Amino acid sequence: MVDITFKNTTLRTAVAQAIVKVSKPETILAIENNTVPKGNVLVMSKAAGLLGVKKHLIFYPIVIRFLLSLLVLNMRLTDSKLQFFLL
Repeated sequence: MVDITFKNTTLRTAVAQAIVKVSKPETILAIENNTVPKGNVLVMSKAAGLLGVKKHLIFYPIVIRFLLSLLVLNMRLTDSKLQFFLL
């Protein structure tokens, strides 16, 4: 067996990106103006991104547990797509 009681902290960075293409321009306008009937799409997207990172062990059970010190979630709206960047 290998003694793993002490291990130096390692800085690691992960980057993820998702692009949601939208076929109707009025959908992007509804997201921008917060007029989607089911609620604020951008706020819920941020919450989903944060929850996904926090619950990473459920999705990848073999992965070693890691502590998060910083999470950055940026979004960009264009004419036909919604982009998410997670750092």
